[in-house]
Amino acid sequence: MADSALYEEQSESSQMFGPRYGMNNEEEPDRAALARECWDYFVYYQSKLVTPFNNMVRWNKLFLNEVKDRRRADENWRAFVPTPYAWSTIKTMAATYNDLIFGQSPIIKPHAISSKNEMAAQNIERLFSFVFRRINFQSSLKRAIEEMGIQGVSVRKNTLIERNIRTFVFPDEKKEAAFSEAIADALAQNVEVPDINNRVEFERWRLLANEELGLGIPEAPIPGPRTIRQYHGPGFLDLSIFDMLFDPNINDPMDQPMVIQRSLKPLAWLLDRTGPEDDKIFDPVAVKAARANAADTQSTNEYHQEIMDSYGLTTDGATNPYMKNAVEIWECWFPGARKFNYRIVLNRNQVINKNMSNPYPFPHPYIFLRNNTVSGNALGISELKVVERLLYEMNTLRSLRLDALLLSTLPMFVRPKDGKMSQRESFIRPGRVISSSNPALFRQIVQMGLDPSVFKEDSEIKNDINEATGTLPVARGATAAPRVTTSNVDKAFQATFTRVKDRLLEFEGELQPFVTNS
Repeated sequence: MADSALYEEQSESSQMFGPRYGMNNEEEPDRAALARECWDYFVYYQSKLVTPFNNMVRWNKLFLNEVKDRRRADENWRAFVPTPYAWSTIKTMAATYNDLIFGQSPIIKPHAISSKNEMAAQNIERLFSFVFRRINFQSSLKRAIEEMGIQGVSVRKNTLIERNIRTFVFPDEKKEAAFSEAIADALAQNVEVPDINNRVEFERWRLLANEELGLGIPEAPIPGPRTIRQYHGPGFLDLSIFDMLFDPNINDPMDQPMVIQRSLKPLAWLLDRTGPEDDKIFDPVAVKAARANAADTQSTNEYHQEIMDSYGLTTDGATNPYMKNAVEIWECWFPGARKFNYRIVLNRNQVINKNMSNPYPFPHPYIFLRNNTVSGNALGISELKVVERLLYEMNTLRSLRLDALLLSTLPMFVRPKDGKMSQRESFIRPGRVISSSNPALFRQIVQMGLDPSVFKEDSEIKNDINEATGTLPVARGATAAPRVTTSNVDKAFQATFTRVKDRLLEFEGELQPFVTNS
C-alpha cells in the first residue's frame, strides 16, 4: 500500500465526501465475518489467476532473455545464445507510445469548445503540466506501457498523495520587520495578540485574524524546523499486478464486485495508526484480535519473487530489520456491497479500519491498462504471446548456426578401425598436430560452410515478428538500406505510428479516470 491519502492528512476539499473516521452512527459490525467475506473472494480470484500469472512470469523472463536452457549434461559444447529480440520489441513499443502521448500533439490535452473557455483550457493544460512533473508521470507511464506490453495488463493506482520536506528556517531581517509592523498595527486596533512562542496557538489565531479581520499578519519569524509542502494532489502510483486480485472474466474494472490489493507493512506502520484517538484510523480491539490469530502468510509473492530472481535481486524480507514482524494487509474495495464497501483486513482474519465507507469520490482507485483488449476479459493480450514461438525458433536457429560454425572450425574426425590415435590425441584442440603413418585414414566429418538459407530464415522470422507487433525496423532505429529515399523511410515510420495510434484509442479511454480526477 503506497503513500495513499487514506493514511495521511486529507485536504479540506476531500472532507465534503463524508467523515473519515467513526462508524457514521451505525452499530459495530462483525469484523471477522466481513473479513471472511473478503477471504471467499480472495480464494476464488486466486484460483482463477494462477494460469494468467504463470504466463506473465514466463513472458517477463522472455523479455529478460531468461529462456530455459534445454541442453543435456553431455551437450555443454553446444551454443546457447538467446537473441534479445523480445527486449527490443517491448522497448520500441513503449518508446513509440510515449512519443505519441507526450509529443507535439499530446493526447492528454484540454480543448476549448468555444472562445469563452479558452482561458480555462489553458489553465487546465498548465495544471496537467504541473501535476505530471510533480509525480513523474511520463516515466511512470513508460513503465506501465512496458508492463502492459509484456504481461498484457498493468495496474496503476489513482489516489491522493502528499509530499513534504523538512527544513530549518532562518528568517531574514525584512521578514522580521514586516512581522513586527503587522503586530504593531494589530495592537493599535486594540486586537489582543497571543504569545508568539506558543506556535500552535499563535498560528491558529493568525489564520483566524487574517481571515476575519484582514490584518495580513505574516508567519512568525521564529527560527526552527519547518515542514514545507511540495505537492498535494492526484497521484499515479505503481502497483505490481501480482499484488492484485480481481475477476479476470469481467471487462470493465468499474463492474468488479471486489478488488483486493495485498501488501506487507512493518509492525511500526500498523501501530502508528492504531488507537482510540480520532486521528488513528485502525481500531485497537480489532488489531489486537487480528494479531492474536495471525495466519501463516507468505512474506513474498511467489510470482514477483521469480521475476526479481531473473533481475538478480532478492526480495526476501526475513532478514530485513525494517520488515521484522511484518503484517499482511488487504485493501478491499467492495463497490457491490450495500455498506462497508471499503475494508482493510489484517492477517486475513479481521477488518481493522474504523470507517468502512469509500473515502474517494469514485468506486475504486485502480486503473487497468490493457494491451490488445479482449471483450469480456479484464486481461489484455501480451505483445509477446502471439510471437512467442517465433522468438523461441529464432533462438534455436541462432544456436544451431553457432553449432555448425564450431563444427566447421573445430571439426570432428572419423577413424577407421585400423587407424591409430593415442588417447591424448583423440581430443580436438586448435593447432594440434597428429602423427600417423597413414593420414588418409582420418577424414573430417564437417567440411562445408553454412548454408545461406539459414540466414534467410532468420530474416523471415524477424519480419513476421515485426509485422505482428508493429515494430518495424525503422521504428527500432535501423539505418535505411542503400538507395532507399528519405520519403520511403518517412512512409514506413508513419505506417508504424498508424498501428500504434489505433491502439492508443483504447489506451486513452482506460487512462481517462486519472485524467478526469486530476
